[in-house]
Amino acid sequence: MRYSPLTLLPFCMLALSETAFAQLTESPVSKSPSPDKLETVVVTGTRTERELRDVPVRTEVISRVELETIHARNLVEALRYHPGVHLNKIHGKSGYEIAMQGVGADRVLILIDGRPVSPSTGSTVDLSQLSVSEIDHIEVVKGAASALYGSSAMGGVVNIITRNPEPGLSYSTTVDVGSWGDKNLGGSEAAARHIALSGDYKGDAWYTSLSYDLRDSDGFDLDPDTYTTTGDEGGKWNLDLELGYQFDDGTRLSYKPARYEEDLSRLTGEFLPGTGVIKKTKTEVVEKQTHSLNFDKTFASESALSVYFVTEKLDDQTALDVNATGDVVEGQRHATLNFDKFELQFNQPIGERQILTTGLVLFNNELEQTREGRSETLPQLNHENIEAFVQHDIFIGEHWELLPGIRFQDDSDFGAHTAAKVNAMYFNDTWFDSSEVRIRMGIGQGYRVPDLKERGYIFDHSSIGYIVLGSEVDQWQDEQAGNIDLSGAGVLAPEESLSYQLGLEIIGAGGSRLDISLYRNEISNLIDSLLYEGDEVSALTYSVYRYTNIAEARTQGLDISYSASLLSGLDGDVSYSYLDAIDDNTGLKLTSRPDHQIQAGLAWSLPDDRTSLTLRAKWQSEEYVDADNDIESPAWHSLDLKFNFQYSTRLKLFAGIDNLTDEHQDPAAADQDHRPEEGRFLYVGLQFKNN
Repeated sequence: MRYSPLTLLPFCMLALSETAFAQLTESPVSKSPSPDKLETVVVTGTRTERELRDVPVRTEVISRVELETIHARNLVEALRYHPGVHLNKIHGKSGYEIAMQGVGADRVLILIDGRPVSPSTGSTVDLSQLSVSEIDHIEVVKGAASALYGSSAMGGVVNIITRNPEPGLSYSTTVDVGSWGDKNLGGSEAAARHIALSGDYKGDAWYTSLSYDLRDSDGFDLDPDTYTTTGDEGGKWNLDLELGYQFDDGTRLSYKPARYEEDLSRLTGEFLPGTGVIKKTKTEVVEKQTHSLNFDKTFASESALSVYFVTEKLDDQTALDVNATGDVVEGQRHATLNFDKFELQFNQPIGERQILTTGLVLFNNELEQTREGRSETLPQLNHENIEAFVQHDIFIGEHWELLPGIRFQDDSDFGAHTAAKVNAMYFNDTWFDSSEVRIRMGIGQGYRVPDLKERGYIFDHSSIGYIVLGSEVDQWQDEQAGNIDLSGAGVLAPEESLSYQLGLEIIGAGGSRLDISLYRNEISNLIDSLLYEGDEVSALTYSVYRYTNIAEARTQGLDISYSASLLSGLDGDVSYSYLDAIDDNTGLKLTSRPDHQIQAGLAWSLPDDRTSLTLRAKWQSEEYVDADNDIESPAWHSLDLKFNFQYSTRLKLFAGIDNLTDEHQDPAAADQDHRPEEGRFLYVGLQFKNN
């Protein structure tokens, strides 16, 4: 599957139909003011609907207005400017993963409307696979949330909340093209192309929405003097549909099918003494299908029942093809990940000052994989669990709210476990000249069973010097050494943590906002990949890494953010994050975790309220690449400029420059340089909406 700019043509013609073209010339009007973010209704922190300012669990929100202002095309770009969030390249893959409070991506749960997203590699969700065309807002909860969300939420939760259709018909089209300048691959200056189409209809009872999002690229190259290229060529697209019915009493029933596909390739090479560079092409094809059935009902007593069932299948095919061998394709791997999840939740008010939330979860997960026809060496894994949770929301007096909760989990492979938490909030609107003050505190247990990747996945990069094996892979077939016995590694133990959170929020009368957060996470049985040094692999020409429980670790730090209206039409924000992430066994720093991060932004709206400029700056300190703390990736900075012009009530023109200073990694040392992979990127686009 390959895309070209012609792919966009029929959609552009559709957007600029005769009726739509007439609408483009309507007189521009002032944009209506965006709603106060603090009045946004959120659900992630408590699993019940609450206004953001009143939720007792610290919840951070990225609004739809912000996403459109920064022209986010996927979840990576949506989270790029969020304080305290670290986005890292997935090792050996094309996408990006998230870490929060120094806790890695395998331990951060990604949800869409509360439903889990399957990881593209068996453990880590690739954020670049998730489009933002249908997002209403994004909710971020940092720290252990296992008591509410189970095993995968030991480090926090990112919940994508999609838009609800408005009455009547609405539709929109967004098209943009971009260039990396002299780093472009291919013959077109428009080396990157994006189109997003969406349409909603809501009648008296029935409602539906449909969206399509395509991100297509010719790729880019940081070093044109070498055969190896940097950015992938190919495309990623999402297709999402929702069909729903709302009964007279407000009960809602909906069905949501979704499909995702990607087809990517990049050039790579392996140098052999006496031979030279062996030219290869690395390819990856991913297909994902999701089906979700949802039921929501509110009773006369204001109690509420929510039930959903979701099933998802992800196929991932990769190959490392030697160009000189013609039609023969080497290094083929195929992994299939399936999961099914059923969840029931019931919210019951008790009087006017208490809410009891209970739930039941059934989950099944399996991983199948083959490697060049040698499937007999690869374990086929599956596991299932049953979980139940209880949370009691209690309002005490005029200023306090208490939120204890507990979750019981019975895993088919790791047995029973409970995780508890308690949150509390003190609120007062009479301090500091009528400013609103909220103090949030919490302590919670985190718990994570080893995922199927850590137990049985085979990541074969032997052609470029290494492989990573799950702990339960007992046999390995090497072309020269034959069958190698790797048994005896033992079964991984689940990870556990204790998370402490303390936050102060002050909301000024003029809309200014100061947020200070302290945290500490104590982790035991941390799972990581370590070099395997047994006699079985001593004669191999590549390194063998295996997943194992390695250490006691702690992450602790501070997040501070401040936002305010500086002048008429000029808003600003600044944030600072400090992270101390230590392996308690060695006293050394954990890898890929920078100590310091500073971000700042200015948003300027011209008096006509049609034109806006946004400037975002970011600086991040050095980070260690290796566990021995001998190699440091350099500190880096970026500067992004965004421009928006509301031409009419329906048409917006926009443009931007990402990484204005062209700060990027050294391609000759990519494994030791974690600076941004992309250089300077310039783009222009337009967005059309019928309302």
